[in-house]
Amino acid sequence: MGPVDKIIIIDNNEIQEELDKFINTNQKHILFNSDMDQLSLERNPILKGIINNYEVKHKIKIQTKNRIWFFKSGEIIRLEGKRQNTILYLTNKSRPLINESIDQIENQLKDFSFIRIHNDHIINVNFISKIATGQDEYIELINGETIPVESQRKQSILKSLETHNKL
Repeated sequence: MGPVDKIIIIDNNEIQEELDKFINTNQKHILFNSDMDQLSLERNPILKGIINNYEVKHKIKIQTKNRIWFFKSGEIIRLEGKRQNTILYLTNKSRPLINESIDQIENQLKDFSFIRIHNDHIINVNFISKIATGQDEYIELINGETIPVESQRKQSILKSLETHNKL
């Protein structure tokens, strides 16, 4: 199947559910942040509205004792635990420090495409480029970072990835 060069918008609430299913199923193949998409969005307010609606529904809320953070699910590449804090690695290269442990944040990510691959690391599966097995087990992300995989988590990681790829 080649790239789509046309989109037909039908103003019908019954179709919204099907559109949401399509976007969820194909989200790893849809890039909303490329330059070409920006150009298309500027010229097509209806498409921009659909994408904004999708992004609002797929925002991640991370709540701490004194703050609530909101992120688009595609903005977070990975999380790294540092004692009782967690560093978020975002696509815009910023690294906010969240004043909560990675364990507490992991519970808030359970409905999104994140997996715990190490005691100190949670990754967004949409950013995986390679999985290395053998003596040195690690996952390489599309930005070139390599994250070690804890051997006791290997089976649950593979199961999570299999489940994710069926979506």
